[in-house]
Amino acid sequence: MRTRLQNAGYPAEMVAKDGRHEVRINQLATREDAEAVVQRLRANAALGVSAGRAALATR
Repeated sequence: MRTRLQNAGYPAEMVAKDGRHEVRINQLATREDAEAVVQRLRANAALGVSAGRAALATR
């Protein structure tokens, strides 16, 4: 999925978390921006994104 998103122009990264892998797109300005990206990804069947969520980054 990371490669498909990168090929579509998204700066996707893969992160190991709790024994699983997550694909993330970071550096979005607002939660609203993140939610809009999630909706666009889910609407594009070719990308294979069936679920996603917008979350605030923790440092």
